Amino acid sequence: MERVITRMGFIMIIVGLIGLSNTAFAQQGTDQEYNDLFDDVSNYIPIYEDDLGDNYWGLYYYVEEYMVLNSTLNDNDWWSAFLHETVHVIQDCKNITEELTIFDTNTFQTSIEASDPDGFSEISWFALGYDDEYYDVEFEAEYIARFSNISYIQSLFDLHCKG
Repeated sequence: MERVITRMGFIMIIVGLIGLSNTAFAQQGTDQEYNDLFDDVSNYIPIYEDDLGDNYWGLYYYVEEYMVLNSTLNDNDWWSAFLHETVHVIQDCKNITEELTIFDTNTFQTSIEASDPDGFSEISWFALGYDDEYYDVEFEAEYIARFSNISYIQSLFDLHCKG
C-alpha cells in the first residue's frame, strides 16, 4: 500500500495515543480500497508524517484540520493509525466538537458491549488512557478503526465529508 504524505503542521488538539497496546488490524479490504480512502482523505485535509516518538501513532488537529501520522511505524500500524485518525476527521465533518461522537454514545457503546464484550473491554481499556472528556470520542474512533471493514469507513467518510 503506497503512502503519500505532504508536510508537517503545528498545534495538537486530539492525539491518537494508540501505543498502549498492540492494535489488531482487523479491517478487511484491498490495497485499492485503502489507497482510495487515503486519496479521499488527503484531498479533504492535509496529511503529514513526522517522528512522533514511541507513544503517539497519530494526531488529528480539529481547529487547523490536518492529520499527522508517525513516520516510524511499520505499515500495518501506520494504516491502523490512519484509520483511527480518519474517524476523527469524520467526527469533525459532522460539524461537532472533539467532545462528541458520530453515533449516539450510549446506544453505540451499549450495543457493542452486548454484541462484542471482548472488543468492548479491549477498547474501553484503550480509551481509559485519555482524559474523561475524550473517552467517548476515542472509544468510537478506536472501535470503528479496529473492527470495521474499509468500505464501512469509506461510506462514513463519503456520507459525512463528501456529502
